[in-house]
Amino acid sequence: MIPRFSCAVVAGPAAALLLLLGVPACDAPADPAPGCTQTGPISTVDGGLSCGDDFAFRDPDGTARPLADAGPLAARICDVQFPRIPVPGQAEAARMVLVPEAYAALAPAPVDVVALDRQTCGTFATGWGTFVMGARLAGPEARLPDLESPVCGDGAAAGCLLDLEPDGRPGATLLTEHFPALDVEAAYVALRTDVQLTGTLLTPDRLVGQVGFAMAFNLVGCRLAPAGGGAVRECNPAEAGVLAALNPQIAQLPLPESRFVAVSVPPGTTCSEVVERSTELFGR
Repeated sequence: MIPRFSCAVVAGPAAALLLLLGVPACDAPADPAPGCTQTGPISTVDGGLSCGDDFAFRDPDGTARPLADAGPLAARICDVQFPRIPVPGQAEAARMVLVPEAYAALAPAPVDVVALDRQTCGTFATGWGTFVMGARLAGPEARLPDLESPVCGDGAAAGCLLDLEPDGRPGATLLTEHFPALDVEAAYVALRTDVQLTGTLLTPDRLVGQVGFAMAFNLVGCRLAPAGGGAVRECNPAEAGVLAALNPQIAQLPLPESRFVAVSVPPGTTCSEVVERSTELFGR
């Protein structure tokens, strides 16, 4: 299962905003989309490329700032779309949606540029950026907390469950539909996702490339809405344990490639604007 996501990346404290979305600019060469031209492995808009132009972000006052001089990037997730999860013997696939309040509460992640050609048609690569939702870890690779872990603030500084939104429940809240075995309307999770980018500088305001991706999460609680009636209530420990045992695995598949497009937008553009304008900004 591979989630689709969008991500905002800021180069330095005052630089222009880039917005990244894990979808291709154009379709595969065998089925090109209107308005697209295939140039080797690169998908770009018609009109061709102008190689050798200096590549630089621009600050809000218009000052050019070469990417290598802009310092570490600060990446922010704007949207995560989990695909539906087929359940054997069940007509409806299970579905999970991260609540909107989570995005505003999620801190940006630092991402280093590790390889860069400073001209268009050149290449670039970033290190791994790690986002943690619903937990506080001692380090990016530390073990995710689980059902038995303490809640942050109860004497635990790391390795604990964090009420991300906050909504009074530990972890990050996912709204759910059609989960098997239990009438679950929300699941609380500790989630870590890692993203790494490699690609090509097409123009001073457009990048394309490949996304490296990893995600892991532990289900740490849930809320039930009995289908036969009755009051909505929090899961008891036994019910939460049943849900945790159904924990779906999320991984990047080797094919098809996970492509991304990055475009420049005006400073001050919000995540909600990016999501609303995703087709316009990134193509279909």
